[in-house]
Amino acid sequence: MKYELKKLLSLRFFPVFLLLLFLANGVAAYLSAPSDPPFQTILKTFFTDYEKDPASYDQGYQAYLWAKTLAVEQQIQALEKGEDPMKYAFRDPVTLYPESGYTDGELYTALYARKGYPEELRTRLEAVIQTAEKNLQVVTDPYRRTYLARVIETYRPMTRLPVSTAYLNGWDVFLEYEGTGYFLMALILVSAMLLASSDREDDTESLLFSTCKGCHGVLLQKLSALLVLSACGTLLLELSALAGISVGTPMGGIRAFVQSFSSFALCPYPLYVYEAVCLRFLLRITVSFGVGTLLMLLARVLPNRFMFLVASAGIIALQLWWDDPAVASVGSPGETLNLFALLSGEGLLTRYTAVNLFGACVSVPWAITALLAGITFLSICLLFLLWRKRIVRSRRKKRRPAFCYIPKTLAGFEAKKLFLRSGLLLPILVLLVVKLLLPPPPLTYRDRLYRTYMTKLEGELTPEKEACLAEEKASFHDLFAKEAEYTLLYEKGEISYEELASLRMEIHSARIRYEVFLEVEQEAARVKALNEEGVPALLLYPKGWQSLLFGAPDLLFLLLLLLPSFAYAPEVRFRFLPIQNASAKGGGTTFVTKLFLCTAVTAGMGILFFLADLYKLSALHTLPVPGTVLASLPGKDGTLPLAGCVILALLFRTLLAALACTAGVLLSRRFRHPALPPLLMAGLLLLICLSAFL
Repeated sequence: MKYELKKLLSLRFFPVFLLLLFLANGVAAYLSAPSDPPFQTILKTFFTDYEKDPASYDQGYQAYLWAKTLAVEQQIQALEKGEDPMKYAFRDPVTLYPESGYTDGELYTALYARKGYPEELRTRLEAVIQTAEKNLQVVTDPYRRTYLARVIETYRPMTRLPVSTAYLNGWDVFLEYEGTGYFLMALILVSAMLLASSDREDDTESLLFSTCKGCHGVLLQKLSALLVLSACGTLLLELSALAGISVGTPMGGIRAFVQSFSSFALCPYPLYVYEAVCLRFLLRITVSFGVGTLLMLLARVLPNRFMFLVASAGIIALQLWWDDPAVASVGSPGETLNLFALLSGEGLLTRYTAVNLFGACVSVPWAITALLAGITFLSICLLFLLWRKRIVRSRRKKRRPAFCYIPKTLAGFEAKKLFLRSGLLLPILVLLVVKLLLPPPPLTYRDRLYRTYMTKLEGELTPEKEACLAEEKASFHDLFAKEAEYTLLYEKGEISYEELASLRMEIHSARIRYEVFLEVEQEAARVKALNEEGVPALLLYPKGWQSLLFGAPDLLFLLLLLLPSFAYAPEVRFRFLPIQNASAKGGGTTFVTKLFLCTAVTAGMGILFFLADLYKLSALHTLPVPGTVLASLPGKDGTLPLAGCVILALLFRTLLAALACTAGVLLSRRFRHPALPPLLMAGLLLLICLSAFL
């Protein structure tokens, strides 16, 4: 173990990588902390002073409420007399801590809201229990019935939990901070890659495996080093996050129940804060070691580090896709038992969760334990079985399989080298499958409102549609005007608070719709101006067309970076490139063939990706009125039909593939390591993207 750790730390970049990782985590944690630390400090002092003499503060609070009520009565009397009510408006005093600048109302509100928190928590838990009981009467699905019964069983004892009413702050921010999990993921990814491939790339495996206990002994030491890195890395990252948060945020309440923080009110476990911190620390160590063994197995099976990074990126993308609420169903194992979500600590302390395993309702702690034990055990077993396979296989005499494709042309020979020997066929197929299975982004509430308006108004802007817009705007203004009227009626006692709250809720929802309506009205005015200029623009819902024609190429960029970079990998690896260039037509003809193959495959995949987007977006947004002009889309000009823009987009993707593949093949021919061309191309594409914003 010491030897493996010493090898890692002796690398030039690894200690620097660790230092940057810990510093970045501390800075990210500091930025995630509350933005008003002075108020938190004053509030902590205010709570301490209140505990010394609560009776006087209670009297002061009642006097504050009486003065506020008196000001409201004076405003009502001024309205009845026809005077300006603002002369009697209540001005919040600053008498408790004048030097701080914070008003008495801010401090009193925070104090007495905290004092009433236990009753508020009980009310919230009772509402959850009552909702579960009502749903239990109508739900017939066995999993949902068991889940609802366990929700009731879990939260009923929580109503008697002695939560704290003292000042608490800081630890909820620390428990909510998820950045540590992402930085820990990066640490485990790099550590597993180096541990699994360092001996193979240094040509020391043959020497190590020739000893008596070299094979399994080395692997055992590597796993021990991974466990030490998981524990020490988790500890240092947690400490850096704690240091970053505590710089500007007072920390208090470590001995209170975690339910004492409002963001963890529905935590299903009666844990103190320090117990929750320790349990999350142990969980992260366990998850990071299990993920590390899986990544070590992946790094051992794949031929080089670049392929490992591509495969790891695909696995992480798949996990994030499973975690999407638009994809994962209720109780879905892919969402609840997401390894990377477990590293970040997401959702473990916020509410009760269970896993739907073939209809059975399994508690999350048991499911996590079984998942991590299974992954770790299976990965370690496969590592011990496969660790020496490459060496044994290299000593045997290779036999030609019964079916072996022997190319007859240069294009076939280059295709075999590019896709089979370089191992690019599998990641290309994975990219295609991920693109086909990846769902389109779900519609937000504002998107649905905008689509409803534009679907109703779709087509030519007529006087009838303009009149409809005017009536809708007038109805919004009438509703907004009722708020001041209802407020005065409530202050006079003519209506109840429930009626006022109902109207305010309706107005709040209407304001969201009104913001969307203003965008629709602005778009109608733009289309009307274009029609007056002679441009035949129409009203339509534009998001589908905008995403299809002007969206990011997403996975196509990854394909552009991946495919050309391995064009000359076999020649460079076996030092065949000088011999190839020395022949009469070897260099130029081979270059043209490789370029043609890379361009054809990339262009074909780009077209398939585009067609997949076309199918998904047409199902989500319907892609209305394809015969209208480009100027019908907001912010666009031109009279080219949208169907013609689709053809131009396909041609543009093909041209982009040709240019990128030419640059990639040239870089692959120039540089020896296959990881350098994609890095250079990524930097070039980044500069091009940045220049577009300058």
